[in-house]
Formats: sequence, C-alpha cells, structure tokens
Amino acid sequence: MDRLKSILKPEFATVRQLESKGYGLFKLAGIIGIVSLIVTMCLTFLAWISIPGLGISILLFFLGMVWMSWLGKEQSRVVFCPYCASKMDVFMSRTELDCDMCERPIKMTPNGEPIAVEEDIMHKKY
Repeated sequence: MDRLKSILKPEFATVRQLESKGYGLFKLAGIIGIVSLIVTMCLTFLAWISIPGLGISILLFFLGMVWMSWLGKEQSRVVFCPYCASKMDVFMSRTELDCDMCERPIKMTPNGEPIAVEEDIMHKKY
C-alpha cells in the first residue's frame, strides 16, 4: 500500500504546485471530452472510438477530483519568500523547496521560518 501511495503521491512543496498539476489533468480530460464529443456529433460512424473517449474523459475528471482532494488533506502553513516576498502555502512536512514565483531555493527551519539558501555572489570574498 505504501508503494502505491508513493506512486500516486508526488512530492509537491506548495499548494500552488499541487493546483497547477491538477489543473493540467482537468485540462487533459476536457480536451479529450471535447474532441470525442465533436467526433461523435460530426462523424457518427466513428462513435465506437469517440464514446469510449467520452467515458475516459469523465473518468479522468472524477479521478482528478479524488486525487486532488486526497493530496490536499496535508496541513500547510503560510510562508513568505525571503527573496521576492511572495506568499506561499507550504506543506508542513517540507524542509526544502523552490519559490513558486522566483524559483530560488528556500530552506525551512524547524519552527517554520524560511531561510534564503543562495549566497550573494557580489559580496563573496575569494
């Protein structure tokens, strides 16, 4: 069961990353559904291909809803990026992540404070 969870539960650091992947799944389900519906209406002799496509798109949509609700149950906290000050909802179990906006690496302290990881190259002494 743990192996199945590890396959179905990719590691997302923020709620925004989870939402963007989930919306991609919903977009795919919508595209398959629209194409299948158009083929069914215009080319009725291809209904044997397009009707299963409609079923697949409906199944993808509902599986996406269940998958997102299952992944979204983890607790999160509000964190501001130390670089760009953008607001992120970070899952509690994450200790390292990349900012959603500026994509710079951030480490989390045990008490939930974000720490900048990159060194300032301009002020580094060699």
